[in-house]
Amino acid sequence: MYTAEQYDEQIQHINQLAATANNKNIRATLEAKGIKYGTERYAHAVADLSNLYDQQKENAEQRESIDRSINAEYSSNEFKKSV
Repeated sequence: MYTAEQYDEQIQHINQLAATANNKNIRATLEAKGIKYGTERYAHAVADLSNLYDQQKENAEQRESIDRSINAEYSSNEFKKSV
């Protein structure tokens, strides 16, 4: 059973997939590469694009977290005394 937050995340992911699948620019790009709309191959390509987007988002969040940690370390009194 899903929590309300997990359910909302699943709905958001489905909506993102639908928007990606119906995006005219993505559709034109994939069709130019020989991947026809409405086929299993098109669905896989859209899922791959969605996974890449999710990974980029996760990487950006990790980078921000690391940057905050580094900035906190630079701002610490211990670091300032050692420099």
